[in-house]
Amino acid sequence: MWIILFSEVSIVLEEILFIPCKDSFFLNILLQKCAGNFIWHPLESMIFFRYLGGDILLSLWKQKKRRKMAAQKRILLEDWQEIKPYNKTAKSDLYFLGISNEINDKIYEKEFHLPLQNFIREEGISLFCMFLTSYLEDIISGSEVWNSFIKKHKELYGKPLPFYETDKNYVEGEVNIQDVKFLVWYFINTVNKNILLNPHDPFIQSISEGLVGILETEYEYAPENDLLRETYQIEPTQDYYEVRRLLNNILTKTYLFFPDTGFALLRQEAEIMEAGRRVEATLDDNRDRFIHEACTSLLALSAKEWAVLILGKKHPVAKDLEKMSPRVQGSFLFLGEDEKYLKIKHIATDKKFKLLKSSFPKHKDLKEKSIIFMGIVEWRKEWWFSGVSIMSDYNEEFIEKEKQNIHSKESLSFMEDQALIRENLKEHHEAFLIYNKGVPIVFLKKDEVDDFMNGYFDFFTETAGLSAEEKEKAVKKYKPKATKEEEKPDTVMVVFHNINSGFEVYSNIENAFCIKQNKFLNKDRIDQDFYQIFLANFYSKEILDYSIEVSEKKISFFKKNNYTKEELDFFTRFFKQGNYHTKARLTVIKNA
Repeated sequence: MWIILFSEVSIVLEEILFIPCKDSFFLNILLQKCAGNFIWHPLESMIFFRYLGGDILLSLWKQKKRRKMAAQKRILLEDWQEIKPYNKTAKSDLYFLGISNEINDKIYEKEFHLPLQNFIREEGISLFCMFLTSYLEDIISGSEVWNSFIKKHKELYGKPLPFYETDKNYVEGEVNIQDVKFLVWYFINTVNKNILLNPHDPFIQSISEGLVGILETEYEYAPENDLLRETYQIEPTQDYYEVRRLLNNILTKTYLFFPDTGFALLRQEAEIMEAGRRVEATLDDNRDRFIHEACTSLLALSAKEWAVLILGKKHPVAKDLEKMSPRVQGSFLFLGEDEKYLKIKHIATDKKFKLLKSSFPKHKDLKEKSIIFMGIVEWRKEWWFSGVSIMSDYNEEFIEKEKQNIHSKESLSFMEDQALIRENLKEHHEAFLIYNKGVPIVFLKKDEVDDFMNGYFDFFTETAGLSAEEKEKAVKKYKPKATKEEEKPDTVMVVFHNINSGFEVYSNIENAFCIKQNKFLNKDRIDQDFYQIFLANFYSKEILDYSIEVSEKKISFFKKNNYTKEELDFFTRFFKQGNYHTKARLTVIKNA
């Protein structure tokens, strides 16, 4: 096989290879590629191409089929079906496929495809057409995906949508021009998070006005998709795996989220396939982890939170979903069994669990004191096996190391007294403000960080119980002496105490903080460092909030735009979906 690096030349190949698997549309989305200026590189079983502005490695499966490029001008039924959360053919599929192609025709007729390609590659336009059509299908069929977003947004911010006026001529449950504008903005910014397109960009207005008429007309005539609606429903069940199936469909096979979490999972799976070790087991475990841990860019909600919204809070399964535990993955020691349960102990914390024997197919292979690496989830007051498992014989050396593993201990932090953790964090925060002259952030050279932190922890430990005044007098004893001013180092470390999670250590974002204590500030790089914190999911919500607090008047984003506090919070959720809801913990976060 080969890696193919495609040029920007828009000459279409006659034939291309497609992957005949369940997710083939996601993996091959209209793989119209360019001829000329190809650079070929050998690789055993992978094909490399650029999709929607990002690079995705794809595995070529054993069976292959060829499709004529002439057919690529139309969206095909198999393409439409493969973005649906069901495996059957719905009676309405052909009807909605026709609408998708009508939208596609309109985009090219009005030459919207030219400015659209400034944000997404041409092969993504067909996906965009199906995305808009799926919005129509959703509100007609009552599958409650779009309505759930609208309801939650109103609950959080008091209006159905961000950015756009919804007081007049807006009818919930029907096609609205405001919905279409938001969906255009959302799709572009989700598939290409390297940009931040202004929601009021004239292009969004023009393409929305050009396409909304098709959706409004079809709203009166399009049939309901009963199969789609039924896919998002679930009967009251004791079976955790039925619930997990629903969560998987929501995150990875739902039109509103597949440009976001759906493609995020595919990128992860591509990396796993490229690595080529224990591929099947690793893919299964990664998907299981993803279903439980991933949050969407829309409102930074998890799969189970969306499931509660879609089902309705009065649904009996919704109440159980709210109580479902986070997934715990770690090493467990097998202690014994009875007729119904496997008795296991989380090695790092000594916490004991009773695991449903029926949920763990390999229970007959367990030996006395076997060590099992696996994931477990509590559902309806029972612990279920979730993911993959690796079993090994008893190993005293491994057990001793595991008991010292901070990350392993942290996996059960949700079971600890959260109020006690927050009280401890508050004590640290107050002590750090005293130690650091009233600010929660410090800017250091790389070789100064250890001495500074060691000095702080000594200060915190040895001044516990003293008054604030006494602590202030003691600071000099513990704080390292400041070094002489020199040229700005290549790497500036930023140590920030997050009152909700503890210390965070970052590198080379110092210019986002316009305070007098920042001796390394370069005013020409304020915007660059702010956008890095703002757009990257890695940085915490709290350090972004602090940057805005101290630098808002210096940042061009706030000078050029007049966003409300609610819209800024929406942006924060959008770009920091994984870090918006900070978990109380006592750890140090580093990016260096």
